[in-house]
Amino acid sequence: MDGLLSALQSNWGSSGPALQDPGTLSGLLSLVRLWQAGELDLDEVLSSLEEVTRNTAEAILETSADLQEPLAQELAEGLAELEGVFLEIEGELASLRQCLEHQPGSVDLTNLASCQQRLTECGRFLQEWAEAPVPRCLRCGSRDASLRCQACGLDCLIPVPPSEEDDVSGAYLSPEYLELYRSYRAVMDGEGQLAPMLARLGPLETSLTPLERLARTTGSSILGEVERSLKGIQQMRRVTSSRLASDLSQGWEQIFQGALGLKSLMPQLLREQGLEEEARRLEQDQRSSDGISIGLG
Repeated sequence: MDGLLSALQSNWGSSGPALQDPGTLSGLLSLVRLWQAGELDLDEVLSSLEEVTRNTAEAILETSADLQEPLAQELAEGLAELEGVFLEIEGELASLRQCLEHQPGSVDLTNLASCQQRLTECGRFLQEWAEAPVPRCLRCGSRDASLRCQACGLDCLIPVPPSEEDDVSGAYLSPEYLELYRSYRAVMDGEGQLAPMLARLGPLETSLTPLERLARTTGSSILGEVERSLKGIQQMRRVTSSRLASDLSQGWEQIFQGALGLKSLMPQLLREQGLEEEARRLEQDQRSSDGISIGLG
């Protein structure tokens, strides 16, 4: 759902800078009007037309694929209407090309402008639907009073807007973090339940607790990073009561950033404990791998 909304916003923007983006329908309409006023070369219009035609074909394929998935009825109806608009746009674009190449004086944008308006309305519906603060199945979008989708068997959560999605920046994650991340992403992608992910939090918390005690006893600088990770664990657990997928994404971000901080500070902690050889070995391991590990061994 988030992927569809992101594509709609980026390829079919209807306000702001997107109006002049030659890859959008609204941008194409603006360019045609400039050409009709004698302020733009036809080649630029044709270039925009080619790009919008390509984007439209891709949008039809993506929307058609989305409609093959199990979907909540209101979402399926909205996507079906969107697909119909895309198909109509495809036909109008072909007609526009014929006019521009063979009968430039007969160009009429009335139908395309109407399609643009309907496209904007579809986009507004999908955006409002996706941003409504109600728990939904992250696979099909259905709502259920039990907070468990009967069709998919997944927990219903309030979705995260695309801009809030997590980013691990391509880092390699060591096992204790990788297992949590995979189960967390399964939930967010509508492929897994909450329970297995929540079960992964316990072992990570257990491994962090001794570090927290040690940091408090010694006054080590790692305390802030350990506390950040522990706070992230608690925030991820809050999802059972809040139903906010953002608790998962924000909690994971705290865990991940805390892990990065711990990785950089662990050699210092080992030296504070008089373990110079272990600190050097850890630094050597870190230079050969981007993995995140909190082990002291």
